[in-house]
Amino acid sequence: MNQLYPDYLTQIANVTSDGSVHQFVIESAETTKTLRQLLESDDLTFKMIDATHDNHREFRLYYIFTDTKRHTFIVAVLPILDTMEFATIANVLPAAGKYEDKLCEMFGLHVTGRGPSQRMLLHENWPENLHPLRKDVKWDTRPEPAGGNYQFQDVSGEGIYEIPVGPIHAGIIEPGHFRFSVAGEEIVLLEPRLGYAHKGSEKLFEQLPFARQIALSEKIAGDTSFSYSLAYCQAVESLAGILVTPEHGQARVLFSELERLANHFGDIGGIMLDAGFNFGGAGGARMRETILRLNGRLSGSRLLRGINTFGGVAIRLSRAQITDLRAELPLVEKDFEQVVSIAENTVTLLNRLKGTGVLTLDVAARFGMMGPVGRASGQDVDVRRDFPYAGYDTLPATLVPVETSGDVYARFRVRVREVGVSFKIIDEVLSSMSSIAPIPSNKTIKLCRNSLAIGCTEGWRGEILCVVHTNAEGVVSRVAVRDPSFVNWQGVSEAAFGGVVPDFPLVNKSFGLSYSGNDT
Repeated sequence: MNQLYPDYLTQIANVTSDGSVHQFVIESAETTKTLRQLLESDDLTFKMIDATHDNHREFRLYYIFTDTKRHTFIVAVLPILDTMEFATIANVLPAAGKYEDKLCEMFGLHVTGRGPSQRMLLHENWPENLHPLRKDVKWDTRPEPAGGNYQFQDVSGEGIYEIPVGPIHAGIIEPGHFRFSVAGEEIVLLEPRLGYAHKGSEKLFEQLPFARQIALSEKIAGDTSFSYSLAYCQAVESLAGILVTPEHGQARVLFSELERLANHFGDIGGIMLDAGFNFGGAGGARMRETILRLNGRLSGSRLLRGINTFGGVAIRLSRAQITDLRAELPLVEKDFEQVVSIAENTVTLLNRLKGTGVLTLDVAARFGMMGPVGRASGQDVDVRRDFPYAGYDTLPATLVPVETSGDVYARFRVRVREVGVSFKIIDEVLSSMSSIAPIPSNKTIKLCRNSLAIGCTEGWRGEILCVVHTNAEGVVSRVAVRDPSFVNWQGVSEAAFGGVVPDFPLVNKSFGLSYSGNDT
């Protein structure tokens, strides 16, 4: 669809339920009115804003929605010609604000109807007038240092003082700066400053040969390599008309859930460790290592890299490997249940988790929180069930664990319950899997021209989006990615508000976010 419709919702109601992307063009003068109409629809859910730029002055904004009822993506396309401005929708949808800021920073656009945008990804030494995602900006040219200054929010009042933390931390975590404004012991403002791990991934997608782009997708967030490469592959498969066999869809489900298990074990243990419960922390680390070793034996990669290819998986799974996996995973599950049982009966641990770092449902919905963070605040959303991909549509309806208290304990419990769901899904997949032959990775791929496709997966942190655009030659011209951390970092500040500084490490760990995934 590439035309104007007077009644967008009526038109959308006639869209075929085929899982594809349906686009329609909107006029600049009608942007706010049109998007408000889409936002008020019960069937549509806002996902992100993407943009493209040609070598002239034309920009195009893509307001992406999902229609879970029809299992399709709805994209409102706004051409921007002879101007650099676009109207904000953050006043009616706060979750859109970060995307608008990114467009201003990376493309040099200007948003109207709201205050000035703040830098998110580029360091203050990056020149103000150099916007890297414009096509005329060279990827391999180092700019002169600008010597700029990042302006943190100023909080004034009697007794207010600031505590700077980072960007270099005591552990081996990635860099990020946190500026606390504190009155006595109470946090009155927490402002994260991220971008220190910015890798220029979206610019790199424009430069790398097509054959190397799957490997790049695995590096967006290293602990989510499989889910990211799966989202990218799904988008390309849609552009190329490649069908995935049920067997390879099931194999993708298996590896997705193994990735989820390893990371949930690490986060569950990390929460307990930051609460001073070393037994639980050690147990989580030990079980995470067990799954990583299983991954290595199955695929040759502890982090499940090099597995996805266009059309399925590029590795062989033998009957013996599947049999061994079915025998070993129940032992891990029993081990996990024992650790959790001890944790749930440790009053000192529960006292630290309950009531700490509360994120209400209202705030979670306003900023579009996702994954375990959103579900811990009462949001019943999971892509595996609501927008099934790979082999999830062949499995029984995925149970989505939801908690309502929105505190650290709720985020802990959601992860614990999701581990149980993952074990059930894996058992269901393995019970019908005999062996898997690899898909050849050297076949020629022909993509649709002047098109876009969207890959969507439920990573262990939440929903991952990968938007792939092609040009008139059928070549990938832009890849936009959206990590759940990009959205959920806003929730950390909200959950920390009103708490005390010593609680921050625990609150932060319960969100389990990625610096690298945010700093694409």
